[in-house]
Amino acid sequence: MIVRFQVAVRFCAMFGLMLSLVHCQGLFGGEEEEDCTLGQIQPCDCLLDGQLTVGTQVCGLYGEYDACECDSDGNSQDNERSEDRAEGAEDGTDGGEGGPDGGEGASGGGEGNSDGEEISPVEAELLIEPESLSFGFVPVGQMNDLSLTMTAKNGPVTITDIALKEASSLAYQLDYSSLPGFEDGGKPGPETPLNLEENQSAEVIVRFTPDAESPKDENNQALPEMGTIVIENDTVEPGKEVQLEGTAVSEGCPVAVIVVEEGEQVIPQTLVQLYGKDSFSPGSTINKWEWSVEQPLNSQSSFLPSASYLNPSFEANVAGKYLFKLTVVDENNSPSCVPAEAELVVIPDEAIQIQLTWNTPNDPDQTDEGPEPKADLDLHFLHPYAGGPDLDGNGEPDGYFDQPFDCFWYNPAPNWSSVDPTIDDNPKLVRDDTDGSGPEILSLKVPEDGMTYKVAAHYWADHGFGTSYASLYVYIYSELVYVMEDVAMENYDMWEALTIDWPSGEVKFIGDGQQIIPEYVNPFFF
Repeated sequence: MIVRFQVAVRFCAMFGLMLSLVHCQGLFGGEEEEDCTLGQIQPCDCLLDGQLTVGTQVCGLYGEYDACECDSDGNSQDNERSEDRAEGAEDGTDGGEGGPDGGEGASGGGEGNSDGEEISPVEAELLIEPESLSFGFVPVGQMNDLSLTMTAKNGPVTITDIALKEASSLAYQLDYSSLPGFEDGGKPGPETPLNLEENQSAEVIVRFTPDAESPKDENNQALPEMGTIVIENDTVEPGKEVQLEGTAVSEGCPVAVIVVEEGEQVIPQTLVQLYGKDSFSPGSTINKWEWSVEQPLNSQSSFLPSASYLNPSFEANVAGKYLFKLTVVDENNSPSCVPAEAELVVIPDEAIQIQLTWNTPNDPDQTDEGPEPKADLDLHFLHPYAGGPDLDGNGEPDGYFDQPFDCFWYNPAPNWSSVDPTIDDNPKLVRDDTDGSGPEILSLKVPEDGMTYKVAAHYWADHGFGTSYASLYVYIYSELVYVMEDVAMENYDMWEALTIDWPSGEVKFIGDGQQIIPEYVNPFFF
């Protein structure tokens, strides 16, 4: 019926001198309706899945409305699509919708997907490398340049300004002579933009030339000079910012520089290599190096061979943060104005790692190592199968000193699980300490599901130094989940501390977490 009606109306429109529209409509018994204007849109009744709903129809070339269209959810088709068709009609073409394969429609239509909907293009972006710039320590009056690279990604990018924020230190300047089109001077602006094609890069030089020392804080530490570069562009991030930092030191003042070979993060027991060889003094030579460290309270490591060595090593033996500092002195006996600093984070990488440390107040030097005996505490890690005598009188085997199911100094690497040597599923006492404050460290990379492991500490021998205060730290997948510090222990005490359920990793106290069995001496182990 719709096809017959359209043919009849178009016939009448062509021969309007002979027939009136009323007569034509009368051919089908229809009611009289007014002529429409080309491109005019009106709502219409639409039958969709047996339900009457509202659709949209557009007036075409011949003064009549096209067939009513309705979408799948019963609402009218997108008005923009209808308007596009109407505009196409004005141009003498029929605006197309998205093709069935998501390609382009007929003339007048945009890109479409399988539903005929327009696909948004990928937005161009401006990549800045590096994201921030640090000039380190720079002597007053010395010019120091660093490059900032800008790259257009996913399309062309227009840059209309590259400038320093007003709050930036006056020690910073920008050199635009490396930018294409600005070699002879000038800078990008709205009237003279920097246009980057897709994947094209350009560099701007950032210059730090301090004319006075940086201010110092209450600890006499130099505060860095700060700055911010703003790059105005036509991407979705129109005002990209780059932070600047540099510290000005006195001319002729020695500058200490620390390099940590292993980087910023290591695992416990890493022997870290430190370098001070890049330190310098304008017009002179560095001849003294003075190292210091702020380390976790349960760590007693020292610099090797000494804290005055040019490039010392340092054993980062327990988890936590270490802050290394270096002061240098030149031949004129002038020290560096500010010490160099480098932070190192120590994080275990095993599924389970346990650390035991202790403090013995009567030991005047707990950091020394040598043949002289000191307070000696031992870490014990027990498998559920551990047996042995019942010295605590609870009716069950204690498990301590059992072989192979107690991992301790005499049984440091037992075989509890797979016989396959390529599978690292057995515990290891990776560090045993006999003459100081620890740490003793035990690790297990692949615990066995369905097991409950027990953790304890034993005061093997005080060697006359008396009471020690023990601390335990438990890490599960690098996260510190348990801390119990300064538990007082006397000679031969056994501290039954906790259990670890696997695979949950849940840590539970034994008793109140500080349960001590005094005078614990296993008669079958000496």
